[in-house]
Amino acid sequence: MIDLKIPYLFHFHSNLTDGEIPLEDYFKFAKENKIKLYFCEHLNNEPTFDVSSFIFDVQQLSKRYGVSYRMGFEISAHRQISLKCLNYLKLTDNSVGSLIIGLSYHSLSSSILPIKIEIRALLDLLQGTLEDSADYVLCHPGKWFIENSVYDLSDSYLKFEWLTFLDYLKSRGIYLEHNLKYPVPIEIEKETSNIYLAKIVGADIHTQLELHKYLTNIKYYLK
Repeated sequence: MIDLKIPYLFHFHSNLTDGEIPLEDYFKFAKENKIKLYFCEHLNNEPTFDVSSFIFDVQQLSKRYGVSYRMGFEISAHRQISLKCLNYLKLTDNSVGSLIIGLSYHSLSSSILPIKIEIRALLDLLQGTLEDSADYVLCHPGKWFIENSVYDLSDSYLKFEWLTFLDYLKSRGIYLEHNLKYPVPIEIEKETSNIYLAKIVGADIHTQLELHKYLTNIKYYLK
């Protein structure tokens, strides 16, 4: 389980992938603000960084700054995951403890159905590989609604697809990210409030400005 009772920072990207912030700056920020780091760095089929060096650097920075963390990666469901990527995850899971795996969907789609299908397939594959040792988070679910200008569930088919998807995630013990950059529209939140999923607050941070803005918001949600 992910400890949500302590101040934490979740879903942030460094300059190793598509962010602007060096890894060390996150540890400085965490030490200054007394928070734990929950990593969710992009891991694609052909990583843009050396995964082993990344893990080593995080371990060393954790010791240097006295900041605790959990290793994690964000994986896009619409991209076919490679054996190399699965091996990275398994080796990391064995070397640094249980991972946090962010499940995301970055391809444009006019329907929730393909997202459901590909997230399910990815989850089955990952849970089989990591032997249920990891925690899984559906990342920025509100992004699809925002990109498709959907602000309520007045469409009965859409409502059915979304509610059954949430029921499925709940049955698998998946966390739902309350993403501060891409929040699920208020009317949709209201219509699904009776389906309880554990929620983790994140922000998909890429810049220093987003990092400091996030701190203000996370303090509100962790009261």
